[in-house]
Formats: sequence, C-alpha cells, structure tokens
Amino acid sequence: MPSRPQQFLIDGHGGVRIAADRHGDPAARAVVFLHGGGQTRRSWGRAAATVARRGWQAVTVDMRGHGESDWSPDGDYRVSSFAADVREILDQLPPRPVLVGASLGGLTEFLGASLAMYGGVSPSRPSPGARPVVRVAELAGRCIAW
Repeated sequence: MPSRPQQFLIDGHGGVRIAADRHGDPAARAVVFLHGGGQTRRSWGRAAATVARRGWQAVTVDMRGHGESDWSPDGDYRVSSFAADVREILDQLPPRPVLVGASLGGLTEFLGASLAMYGGVSPSRPSPGARPVVRVAELAGRCIAW
C-alpha cells in the first residue's frame, strides 16, 4: 500500500505561501502536476500515486488562491505569477522535472517553461534580450526538448 503524501510549503512569488504534496522518493526525478481553475492539488491524487508507484517523485501543487495555498494579498493572479510560484518549487526538486497541467495549470507550465528558456525570471521584469513574442510551434518544440 502506498504511503501517504507528504505536504510541504514553499514561499512563492511575492512571498505567497504555496502548498504542495510529495508522493514517492524525494530524490527521484519529479513529475509536477498543476490543476485547472476551480480545482486543487487533490485533483491529481490518483495520478500522482500511480506515478510514485512507478518510481518517480510526484508533486501536486495548490496554485495561489486555491486549496491550502495563500491568497495573494495584492490580488496578483497573473499567469506569470503562477509560473513564478512553480519556478520556486522546481528550484527545490531534482533536475529535469516533467510538467503536467490541466487548463490553467497547463498554461502556467507552458509559460514557466518559456520563461526558463528565454531568460525571463520575473513576471514583472523580463530579462534583457528576452523575446516578447514567440511563435507557438517554435516554443512547443523547445518545450519538448527541454
């Protein structure tokens, strides 16, 4: 029988506390699951347990303003802020995580991958040289290679 997930907390963008669950071995390569709007990390519970049984670390995340994560005190619910929160989580995990998202979670992870690839690290201040518009097909190809 699989063990219960372990909850952990991360300070996200702007200090917003983000709640997540870890299933499986914390040293294993991670699969990070992000829910859609109106959902919580619990939406991914069965999928995360299945992934963990196969030897991966599965991480399910409550995005800001959802589930047990804090609400943003200044009302910052931009997708770029969700992506910055996820970046904080990724910094705590082994290299090369696999990102899985539904709806809002998928958009957030897609943006997060583009920020990582093109150098933008802050939702409010893209890095110098970051291209503001990227063709979707080009970005999708790079995300697959990432």
